[in-house]
Amino acid sequence: MLIIYSTGSLILLAFAHWLLWRTIRFQHNLRWVSILTTFIILTLPLLYMLYNNDPAKIVGANIGLGLSFFFTWIVTLLLLLTAGIRLFIQRKKVR
Repeated sequence: MLIIYSTGSLILLAFAHWLLWRTIRFQHNLRWVSILTTFIILTLPLLYMLYNNDPAKIVGANIGLGLSFFFTWIVTLLLLLTAGIRLFIQRKKVR
């Protein structure tokens, strides 16, 4: 179940980055490098917690995993909101 949640979170984060990438107009390859670097940096907490997820002998909550998911979801929400606002402004300028 953890793999499903993490895969879904990473796909949603990648979609948010792609949507934001479409709204930014950079010169040359700077756009590719900046979006890819930002994506890697923002996925590191979730990927590290998935790699370091050791089943504990004591039944309890894995706080680090919860915080990494929360961080990923908040960043994804902020990226989607930013991309949505930028798309709205760009389409409004065209009309």
